[in-house]
Amino acid sequence: MPSQSSHVIDALFKAFTDASSDIIHLNDEQGNILYVNQASEKLLGYPENELLHTPAFNLIHEEDRPLINEDMRIIAPNNALPAREIRLKKKDGSYLDVEVQGFFVLIEERRLLGAVIRDISVRKAREEQTQLLTKKKLESVGVLAGGIAHDFNNLLAAILGNIELAEAYTDSTSKAHPLLKEAKKASIRAKGLSQQLLTFAKGGDPVKRTSSIAKIITDSTNFVLRGSSVVCDYDIPNDLWPAEVDTGQISQVIHNIILNARYAMPKGGVVEINCQNIPDISKELPSLPFGQYLKITIVDSGSGIPSKYIDKIFDPYFTTKQEGSGLGLAICHSIIRKHGGNISVQSEIDQGTAFTIFLPASSKILEEPTSSKPDIVEAVRKATIMVMDDEYIVRYMLKQMLSHLGHEVLMAKNGHEAIEIYNEYVNSNRTIDIVFMDLSIPGEKGGKETVLEILKINPDAKVVVASGYSNDQIMANYQKHGFIASIAKPFQLSEVNKLINAVLE
Repeated sequence: MPSQSSHVIDALFKAFTDASSDIIHLNDEQGNILYVNQASEKLLGYPENELLHTPAFNLIHEEDRPLINEDMRIIAPNNALPAREIRLKKKDGSYLDVEVQGFFVLIEERRLLGAVIRDISVRKAREEQTQLLTKKKLESVGVLAGGIAHDFNNLLAAILGNIELAEAYTDSTSKAHPLLKEAKKASIRAKGLSQQLLTFAKGGDPVKRTSSIAKIITDSTNFVLRGSSVVCDYDIPNDLWPAEVDTGQISQVIHNIILNARYAMPKGGVVEINCQNIPDISKELPSLPFGQYLKITIVDSGSGIPSKYIDKIFDPYFTTKQEGSGLGLAICHSIIRKHGGNISVQSEIDQGTAFTIFLPASSKILEEPTSSKPDIVEAVRKATIMVMDDEYIVRYMLKQMLSHLGHEVLMAKNGHEAIEIYNEYVNSNRTIDIVFMDLSIPGEKGGKETVLEILKINPDAKVVVASGYSNDQIMANYQKHGFIASIAKPFQLSEVNKLINAVLE
C-alpha cells in the first residue's frame, strides 16, 4: 500500500508538471504513454484518457520516427537523449513543431522514458519567414544585378576586345604596350566582379560537373591563406563522396568564407574544416529533399558575429567591413541554394564563427580533369562568319577581332537581319560557316528565337550563342536550344579563336 509520503510526492510531481507550459510525457518500456500533463491537452488537443496506454510513436510524424528510433538505441550519458526537433500530430490532424528532450528514469526497477516537449512553432514560423524574406530580397536584387551585369559585360566586351587588338597592333617596345597590358588586367578583374553579380542573378544555372569537393576546398583555402598568419586544420575523409557542382561557384563560396575568417583573425589563428558523408539528410536537416549529402563545416576562432547581425549576414549589401561590398555571403547563399543545398551560420562574440554547408552528393564516378590545350594563335582555316548583336560597339569590336584572325565578317543588328542575310547566302549558293548570336535583343528577335529560324533554313548551321548573362540557363544548356557552342561576354581574342577553330574542325 502506497505510503502517505509517496502520495505527497505524486501530488507535488503533478502540480509541478501541470504548471509547466511545456508538454511532459512519461512512457513505459514498450513506448506506451503512462503520464501526460495539462499542457499536453492544451497544445495537442487530446484529452488525457485518449493518450494513456497508447503508443507514443503514434503521435510522431512518420518521417521523424527513424530519428527517434535511433535515439532510443543510445545508451545515453547522464540518462539524457539528444534534443531533437520533430513534428507531433494534433487531434485536428495538423502537426506541431516541437523540440523533444528525452531522458531515462529508473522507477521500481523499471526503465521508463520521460520527455519534455517544447512548442517551437512560433520560432519555426519566424525562421521560415526570415528565409522567405531573404529569398525575396535575393531574387529582387538578382534581377537588378543581372541587368546591370549584362549591360556592363557588353561595354566590357568592347573595352577588353579593343585593348587586345590595340595590344596586338602595338610593338612590344612601345611605351604604350605595358599600359595596354595593365588596362587588360583591370578589364579581366572587372569581368570577375560582374561574374559575382551574375552568380545570384535570377534564372542563372550552375554549369555542373562531377567534382571532388575536397580538392575545391583545399585549393581555394590554401590560395586565400597563402602568406597570412592563419593556418587551416583539415579533417576530410579519403572516401568523401563527389558532388555535381559548378566548380567555379563552389570555389567562390569557400573563398568568401575563408576570406571572412582571415579578416576575423587579424593576429592569426586556426580555421578548422571538417567534411562528412551524410547518408540520410533527414537526420540532420529534414527541410532538404531526402537523399545523400556532403556536410562541410568551416570554423574559425575569430572575433565572432554580434547576435543582432546573424539574421542579416546573407542579405545583399549588408557588411560590417569598411572596405566590404556586402555581396560575399549573399553570393554564397545564392550559390548553395541553386545547387540544392543549404548554408547556415552560428557565432558567438570572441568565440568564433561556424558555417555549415550541405550539398547533394553524387553517385557518378568522379570526372578526371581534362588537360587544356594551349591557346591557338592562328585560325585553322579562313571562314565566313556572321555576327548578330544589337550593340554596335560589340558588333564592330567582334568584326575587328575576327578580321584580325583572317575571317570574312558579316554583321546583323537583330534576328530579322540575320535571317535575311543567311537566306541571301543560301539562295546564292554561298556558305556562312559560323553565326555568332547575342542571346537577348530588347524588342527584337534574339538568339533563342533566331537560331530556330536559321536551323529551318539549314539544319547543319553552326550557331554560337554569346551573352553578357553568362549564368543564363540557355548558356548552360545551349545544345538543347540548337546552338553548337556558347561564349560569355566579355571574351578574349584567344577564347574566340579557340572556339572558332573547335567548331571548324
